[in-house]
Amino acid sequence: MIHRCRIFLSFALVILPVLAWAETSDNRSEFSRTIEGLLQAGEFDKLEMMASELRNPDERFSNSNSKIRFLYGVLAGFQGVKCVCGKYEGTATFKDKETVLTQWLTTHPQSTAPRVALAELLIRYAWVARGNDYASKVTPEQWKLFGERMQLGLNYIKGLNPSKDPYIYEELLTSGQAMGITRAILDRLYLDAVHDFPRYYHFYATRAEMLQEKWYGRPGELATFTRSLLISPGGQYGQIAYSYVTSRLFSEFHATDLFTYTGLSWPQIKEAFLTRDRAYPLENADWNRLLHMAVSANDHVFASEALKHIGKDWDENIWDDQGEFEKAVSWVDAWTRADAAPAATGQDQYWLKTLPVEPGTSLQNLPLPEQQIYLEKKAEYKLVQGKAWLSGSGALELADHKTFTNSGARVEVTLDDTESKSFKDCESLLKNAIPDGSEIILSGHGRYKQFQDASLPYQFGLGVFELVDITQCKFAPYSKR
Repeated sequence: MIHRCRIFLSFALVILPVLAWAETSDNRSEFSRTIEGLLQAGEFDKLEMMASELRNPDERFSNSNSKIRFLYGVLAGFQGVKCVCGKYEGTATFKDKETVLTQWLTTHPQSTAPRVALAELLIRYAWVARGNDYASKVTPEQWKLFGERMQLGLNYIKGLNPSKDPYIYEELLTSGQAMGITRAILDRLYLDAVHDFPRYYHFYATRAEMLQEKWYGRPGELATFTRSLLISPGGQYGQIAYSYVTSRLFSEFHATDLFTYTGLSWPQIKEAFLTRDRAYPLENADWNRLLHMAVSANDHVFASEALKHIGKDWDENIWDDQGEFEKAVSWVDAWTRADAAPAATGQDQYWLKTLPVEPGTSLQNLPLPEQQIYLEKKAEYKLVQGKAWLSGSGALELADHKTFTNSGARVEVTLDDTESKSFKDCESLLKNAIPDGSEIILSGHGRYKQFQDASLPYQFGLGVFELVDITQCKFAPYSKR
């Protein structure tokens, strides 16, 4: 589900000088209040001027989002319906909004803006009828009402030239997908849209959603499309389009699948967002999304950088709850402390150190400093993704890359795959007495924490291993939501 925002309506507002303000303001809260105030005051001529100005695809907020898209989001917002126009909730009823938009169209019968706004209003009203359940759970009555309202909305933009307003293309693409029109029509619409408005980045995100196999995509087609963006439009524009696609697909795929089935790669995602940041500074939601993906990609360095921008300002549209965010923060903090801590001497605790090593390398052959060799029976070692790590103060003697003798507070093991032999490895490991509060990390497949109640897993990483009890574990599909 795509995370959309909410609108706030206010009916007693000071009307600002429209064009000059629209060109300079980046305050979306103020923007939405001004639009709503003009609409409720019947200042349709001023709204006409604003819409004409904002159709320029380079009229965007500092975060690169289109202002014309935001404008229609406010105009079509009503009670209880989310939109693309900021964290505000509307108080006008659907009927009230339909009435005032119809008045605008009546006084300006040749105008595009009220038609597009009315179309968007009816399209959203159609989704109210359908609801957000899976298609199999939608009743025939709901489908009927959905189709009727959707068609009423599309009737308002029938005959309009979408090359004059990018949001007409977006309405046609999204409603066409929802109504199941032919793939050929959607393909033609998309090609025309990106030809007329190549920097309206929402088109690329909409296309990526449509190319999922649950919609119109063939196997591998989505991955081919996402990679193609680096060639066409290519350059800075292609990187920004890639970041938009990532944001849209982030809300559609589980953490592992995002890097597996979409063609998106974590290194390229980072480059795309950093390119976008140089042109249009990223916002808190972007950094929250990047932090979430960095945790999934096991990239503690970038996660730490993202957290610097976030602070404590977690985004409820990105994380399940604050607890999930705090787990990510704890994960970053642990690595940060480990990397920053100096080497200990004697029998003091060691923080993490990295050493290049092949799986199966014996402990005695690791190129450790003299004092670490001296303390090899007092320290805890692991091999993860081709590196040896030194951490903690418990005694964990490494026999090979999959066999451990546990007597410490932290247990780590690398599993090659998720087949039954890996389950047996996991079960064998957990048969050892693991103290309450121990953290169990299964590199490459997931991580969880054993609490006093072993049925409460700490879920993170590339999949979830559900901890049944301290002697068993089993693989279960990871779910971000």
